[in-house]
Amino acid sequence: MRADRTTALAIALVGAGFVAILIAWVGVSATLTVPTLAIWGSLDNNIVADRNTPAWEDALKAAGNRDYALVVLSQANHAMLEATVGSNAETKSLQRFVPAYFTTVHDWLAKHLRGYSR
Repeated sequence: MRADRTTALAIALVGAGFVAILIAWVGVSATLTVPTLAIWGSLDNNIVADRNTPAWEDALKAAGNRDYALVVLSQANHAMLEATVGSNAETKSLQRFVPAYFTTVHDWLAKHLRGYSR
């Protein structure tokens, strides 16, 4: 998997040569055709979901990708931590990930990786 333009922190897990889990990847390539899970935090002030989700959807559709999920997690900041306002200053006081983060990733992996179970 190769990205044309990445400008934000991304976590990528590539397995069996076809699976990609990407978090907060700006400038997604219109050639991304692997199964894709993109996750944003609703309180992320760094990568704003409302501005990035439509661009991702347009790029994935342009690539002909029909196996993707674009998810915005409520109350999550940039790091998927449970937040109140989502500011970078708030991060050091946060205690846990939003529960939906792990559920979302596990469910997506279970659907896409043979032999993966929760």
